[in-house]
Amino acid sequence: MTATLPKSELPSAPIAAGCWDPHTPGVVALAAGTSISVIDTRSMKRGLVNEAAHVMPARDVHYNPRRANLLVTCGDGCKIKFWDTRSMVAPLLEFGGHTHWVWQCRYNPFHDQLVLSSSSDTQVALWCAESVSSAAAHEHAAHGSAQAPTDGQVSLYDEHEESCYTVAWSAVDPWVFASASYDGRVAINAVPRNVRYRIVL
Repeated sequence: MTATLPKSELPSAPIAAGCWDPHTPGVVALAAGTSISVIDTRSMKRGLVNEAAHVMPARDVHYNPRRANLLVTCGDGCKIKFWDTRSMVAPLLEFGGHTHWVWQCRYNPFHDQLVLSSSSDTQVALWCAESVSSAAAHEHAAHGSAQAPTDGQVSLYDEHEESCYTVAWSAVDPWVFASASYDGRVAINAVPRNVRYRIVL
């Protein structure tokens, strides 16, 4: 079955990236120009949208695999932003650490407080977004008031000589990831041991 969204429901700028919602069948998030929008393909309607989600063009969007209604975006403005798709007015959390375009951002499939980003500054950054993760939600539900979560940059990997375009978490090892750059170099790295212990203990 093939369905085409009406032109009126599509973003006006070229679409840079899209990601299916793993929690809600038929829903997709799109990054186009400076906007981030959510489209329900079942009703063929464009839902919530923030036309100015990023100051400069957005490059990527990725849904949180373990917590519904949350996604992360990145773009040419060197920012990584976390959103609740039920209210796209302002980001829940924002990181800035790269010095050039951020091409891709990816949640860890096992521990969603960990997020990777790759950039034209040749670097890969590992972030902790604990306050907007399933870990924070579970902690709050279990204890009411939890210790303040730690958000921010965990580690920076500088093994590429050209723009780093993509990152990917291992499908079998929650602590291992790969990155690839323009010159064809692929680097394999791991989450620092102290970060692993903090998550599992």
